[in-house]
Amino acid sequence: MSYEDTKTFNPNNTDRLLRLRQVMSMTGLSKSGVYLFIKKKNLPPPYKAGPKISVWRESDIQAWINSLSHKWM
Repeated sequence: MSYEDTKTFNPNNTDRLLRLRQVMSMTGLSKSGVYLFIKKKNLPPPYKAGPKISVWRESDIQAWINSLSHKWM
């Protein structure tokens, strides 16, 4: 599943914004695993909230997790 359509940031969205550690906790991936999955376009890329701050929308990560469960059913 490609997440190209999730690159547009909507400031009116009320999703929680997750930091890397929260994404790692939700997915069970290591830091390098998260970035490897992003590179392979399997995991949605982060948004830049500042020069050194990357965040993910919780709904993007949850959608990715849900897509995995559908592959195994």
